[in-house]
Amino acid sequence: WGQTWTLGAWCELRGDFRSFRLDRIASSSTLDAHFDGAGMLARYLRSVRQQDDEPAATG
Repeated sequence: WGQTWTLGAWCELRGDFRSFRLDRIASSSTLDAHFDGAGMLARYLRSVRQQDDEPAATG
């Protein structure tokens, strides 16, 4: 990831949490909608931690 800032957020298109590079976000807006997915975020963070613990595949 180096010097690139990322934002972990819900992706409406994919229906899952994703990492978004801040230098690639062209615009944003604030919505009145409220996302209540605290349990989903906790599961996502656990999966990211598990991936970090696994050795990278080479080949």
